[in-house]
Amino acid sequence: MMNTVRELVISGKQEVAFREVERRALQPHEVRVRSLFGAAKHGTEMAFFKGYAAPRGGYDAEYRVYRGEREGVRYPFPAGNICVGEVIEAGPAVTRLRLGDRVFNYGSFCQEHVWPESVRTLPEGTPWQAAVCLDPADFALGAVRDGHVRIEDAVAVFGLGAIGLMAVGLAKLAGAYPIFAIDPIPLRRQAALA
Repeated sequence: MMNTVRELVISGKQEVAFREVERRALQPHEVRVRSLFGAAKHGTEMAFFKGYAAPRGGYDAEYRVYRGEREGVRYPFPAGNICVGEVIEAGPAVTRLRLGDRVFNYGSFCQEHVWPESVRTLPEGTPWQAAVCLDPADFALGAVRDGHVRIEDAVAVFGLGAIGLMAVGLAKLAGAYPIFAIDPIPLRRQAALA
């Protein structure tokens, strides 16, 4: 058995590389998962890749702005957001999962992950693409729910990336009308009309 696995990282401004990550022993209620498919968090990771990500911290509560006084990106930064994989090893106390089960969770582009037994399973016949859309769908649903969108509410969605496009669709399902889908990129506006 290998002692390390490879992980894709954003190693510097507009640079990517693989790094070796030590494998660790499983705890009783953990499973080892071989990655099969994954997705990036496109907007966020592009900001890290290009080196202009907003700094973490440095928030000025009085003026309600980020001052940018801290470093915005610290490299290396693991690439990837959600992975679908296959259980290849289980801790001795695992009862819910079996070897070969397909599961998904937040994770980087790494050959393997160690996740808790409570990791979400991918139902039989469900395409992996559905699982990797979970993160943007979760944020879009949160926006529609927190906005208390109801039948005949007028809704504006600014930004039609993955989250925005899903928010448009969920607002339609909630009965909102009209829905204003706003983005400077024509292809995204066309996608919102579909």
